[in-house]
Amino acid sequence: MLMNRILAYLPNNLEARYSRAMMSLLAGALGPRAAIGWMTHFPLRRRTRARLLWLHKRLVTRYGQDIGDSLVQSYLCAKPRPKDYRILLCETDDPTSSARLREMVPQLADSTRGDPARIAGLAVALLERGEADLLEALLALITKGSNQPVIPSAVKAIFLRPLGQGADASVAPNGAHALSRPAPCRNRLLVIDGELHPKVMSRLAAGAKRLTIIRYGDLYGHADLAAVQAELPGIDITIEHARSRVDRFHRRYHRLHEASHKAAAALSNAFFEANPWIETEIPEFDGAKADFTLGVADFIFFKMLRMEGVAQALQEPTFDSVIVSFSENRELYGLCAAVPNLVGDPRIEACCWQPGSAQIKFEARQVDMGARRGTAGGYLPRIFEDIREFSETPLSVAPEAVRAYLRKATKLPRYRRGSHQRGRRNIALISNETRAYGYNAVQIASALQTHFNVDVVWTQGRERSFHESISRAADDPVLSSLKQNDASLPGFMRAVSPVPDARASTAVRASTFTAFAAPISNLASEWKRDPAVINALACVVRDGLVDFMLRQVGQIALAKRLLESYEYDAIAISPIRTSTNAIVGAVARMSGIPSLTIETHCLNAAYCRYTSIRTDYAAVYSDHFVQEYDRHFGIPAERVRSFGSPRILRPHYYNSEEARLHARERLGLELGADRIIAVPTQPMPPALSMALWRMIIQAAKGLMQPVKVLLKTHPEEGQGHIERYRHIIDDEAAGDICSVIDPDIKNLLMASDLVLTAYSVTALEAVVLERNVAIVGQPGVSYPAAYDEILGVPLCCTPAETLAAMEEAFALGPKASSGAGAFKAKNPHLFDNSTYSRLREIVDEIIHKGTLGIRTQSELPREIFVTAPFQEYMV
Repeated sequence: MLMNRILAYLPNNLEARYSRAMMSLLAGALGPRAAIGWMTHFPLRRRTRARLLWLHKRLVTRYGQDIGDSLVQSYLCAKPRPKDYRILLCETDDPTSSARLREMVPQLADSTRGDPARIAGLAVALLERGEADLLEALLALITKGSNQPVIPSAVKAIFLRPLGQGADASVAPNGAHALSRPAPCRNRLLVIDGELHPKVMSRLAAGAKRLTIIRYGDLYGHADLAAVQAELPGIDITIEHARSRVDRFHRRYHRLHEASHKAAAALSNAFFEANPWIETEIPEFDGAKADFTLGVADFIFFKMLRMEGVAQALQEPTFDSVIVSFSENRELYGLCAAVPNLVGDPRIEACCWQPGSAQIKFEARQVDMGARRGTAGGYLPRIFEDIREFSETPLSVAPEAVRAYLRKATKLPRYRRGSHQRGRRNIALISNETRAYGYNAVQIASALQTHFNVDVVWTQGRERSFHESISRAADDPVLSSLKQNDASLPGFMRAVSPVPDARASTAVRASTFTAFAAPISNLASEWKRDPAVINALACVVRDGLVDFMLRQVGQIALAKRLLESYEYDAIAISPIRTSTNAIVGAVARMSGIPSLTIETHCLNAAYCRYTSIRTDYAAVYSDHFVQEYDRHFGIPAERVRSFGSPRILRPHYYNSEEARLHARERLGLELGADRIIAVPTQPMPPALSMALWRMIIQAAKGLMQPVKVLLKTHPEEGQGHIERYRHIIDDEAAGDICSVIDPDIKNLLMASDLVLTAYSVTALEAVVLERNVAIVGQPGVSYPAAYDEILGVPLCCTPAETLAAMEEAFALGPKASSGAGAFKAKNPHLFDNSTYSRLREIVDEIIHKGTLGIRTQSELPREIFVTAPFQEYMV
């Protein structure tokens, strides 16, 4: 105690120098173990995280890993603080191996001395390392020979117990864990919320012959399957995600879309009624209400989709064992409570392996789940009951906290001026950082900059990504040919409203919740028997919806300030289907600035969540899409222009055969006589995509000439899809001719002789690059985009038809039916590199028409989404 008081009066830097000097001196004079002993036992030193990590690093660097491990063992087996376990076991640059740590476990167990805080500290460190087996060994040592062992409640969260029950269901009367390992099973589902170490997954997979893993909230299946498979080499593993069971052309997907749209409209209107001050602070706000509601619909929909994927998996009867690993997030608890008959289902067990507050809260939340579980009659989340208690009048005047937020939101963003010239027209290109659109937007801006002064305005994303795209565009051969001088660099702004602070949110919450009561009651009556919908609504209302709505108001105010401050002659938007972008189009209309949607992808109205076009004009890929937009996207054909797409361009002086050779070199392919068949995929039900892949392989095996079939997966397909494609290659014994690869798609298309796809836009890209194309399908299965009809190329539904298309393409080349000759003749602008010049003409036309070309409110589409009748595809 005396020494601690002396330390308290020493300056930190002086004590640190003294301690480091002493340890260095002892290590040099008496050996490293003397320094370890000094740090472990000598009272006159501070035990800081930095000091421990410094000493460990120094010992490992100078004397080797064994000496570093000696520090870990000596220090943690003396009188460690609870936090010291994590510092030395998880945070060092050279962590102690699992094998060495296993040897230390008996001494580490003794070092806890039965103290719950130390036990919890050590358990958390082992959890973070994923040392499930060592944690079990630790708990066995702690409980051994004790009638009343002390196991912290947080640690008990790792014990498997029936869903919705407390720790008593998993601990025997003597305190021992009664369900230490899952029982053997044929087919196990593992639902994970948050991150889980592969070692922990292997623990939870024990005894299963097959394992399916789905992470709550994951829309793409981007799990590290290789790491999990390395821990479980003998188990067949499938990775699922939210869209695995509910893809975008499924009836259930459309049902969720309808529910989210209806909820968004009702709750947005309630928000406007509760906050009439909005019209005072932002005049003409009415003109942006549809775009505001679009953002709310997206916010609700993707919450529903994430829940639906897990809900369907949880109810799948083919799983004879289900383990749910919870996190601090409350959403999965609510979903499990809402699904009828999950609580009490003997197949389902629960645990929490995420250290920290998640485990502390786990026990109470499990018990609450069991008490509030849904029935066949429906489920009513607690927030729907609580919201009835609010009784506040609408806010006619903006609270000062809200005004302060709006002042912050409307602060003009930092502007990086481009290579602008006097006398040119000024346009803003509104976009955001997405894989699908970000780089294309920069391509467009760089091309238009040769004729206009262009500012790129990102409504979400990082400025760094913009600069990376600019650097990439500098190497674009098509753009390089357009540059007549150095005035090719567009300006840039990042216009993103800030997240509302707690004071602003609190100021509008009570009045908004009061207004929510009626629509929430109606929605609850309609959807109470739908677990994913009702629980998603509960989650967004409880956490985040009011903040999101207030931020949408901030985004509208920011867009208005932006267009008032910069004199733009026109606004271009790409993509239009995000709310933050669409808002700028609405504000442009209020401000008398004509607007243009530039669509670089080939959208069709079969996908129910594409948005209608509320700008004054639209630029699309070809005349086919002009008619598609006229029918279903809410904009008449006379306001739509075809121009091509920067995604589907080829360099000037393009030579098909030279491009093929260079692409093969870039992909590392042999330049011999092998024909190359490219197979770019699209998201589809797994059974269909696997059937098509098998059909292609069987056809390719029938060819009488050397061939390589190269499949590239879609970005929405995860590692699980890749493994299934590879499994079929093995099953068909086709490893000598078939591969799953992940190259640049344009290089793959150029390297190929034939492209086979289902409904991917790469069919169009391949035709522009003068590659033969055929569409593969199955009898009776229709696609949302009929590229065989659009391009006039074969549709192959059997191995024999596919083989025939291959043989004809290789024999006749461009003259084959897969050469799309009629399409090429009808769309010359796609092949003469006039895409950017056509776009420039479109922008010139819009600027010339000025305010006369702006649509009135009555001319805008009444619906915020496309209006095509729903049809289920690929089922």
